[in-house]
Amino acid sequence: VICVTGLKPDTRTHIRKLVTVNGGRYSADLTRQCTHLLAETPTGDKFRYAAVWRIPTVTTDWLFECVNQQAYQDISRYLVCPNLATPNFSSSAFGSV
Repeated sequence: VICVTGLKPDTRTHIRKLVTVNGGRYSADLTRQCTHLLAETPTGDKFRYAAVWRIPTVTTDWLFECVNQQAYQDISRYLVCPNLATPNFSSSAFGSV
């Protein structure tokens, strides 16, 4: 389940469509069921909660690369704040990617 924060409305809409078209789930709200938070900067309430809940926050480039490669990509290159990286992140954000 993908959630976003701090993105422009048109980018947010594009991400939502991209996630769902590729078999993933999108949530406007950050919940503990979210697997990834997409952001460009490490700021805001969603970012803080994602850190507490150990949900990785990655740049939008991660999603675009997953779609381009049609495969889950290692998040380590795309972490917004690498010192918050945690193990055991899975590809469960996508159904067919």
